[in-house]
Amino acid sequence: MPVSAVKSAATLLDTSALPTGSELVATAERIWDKDLYLGSTLQAWVIAGAVTLGVLLLAWLVKSMLATRLRALAQRTTTQIDDLLAELIGDLRLPLLAILAVVIGTRFLSLPTKLENVVTIATVIAIDCN
Repeated sequence: MPVSAVKSAATLLDTSALPTGSELVATAERIWDKDLYLGSTLQAWVIAGAVTLGVLLLAWLVKSMLATRLRALAQRTTTQIDDLLAELIGDLRLPLLAILAVVIGTRFLSLPTKLENVVTIATVIAIDCN
């Protein structure tokens, strides 16, 4: 084996160029709570995502339970109000609930004004289209 090949192999195995554990931890901490992505830290984005998913799940469960109970009540009564409420709640669509969950989740972020405006417009459109 030529000497140059042995030196190349030794260079590939040299670990002195790799970051140390403390350097990796410092980099991870910087990415997690110092670097900004659209004005918010990665930590804030993860929290906002978790809140959004939690709110969506909770809203869907409440909607389903409330619609079922209102339909049962509407069958037992002669008034039209409970029929209307049961129909309105039962007709709520997942996209509307998702957009409302995103709006709540974005409250945990520091978004640029233009992006906040996009979220607001999307919310108005979703409510109008439902």
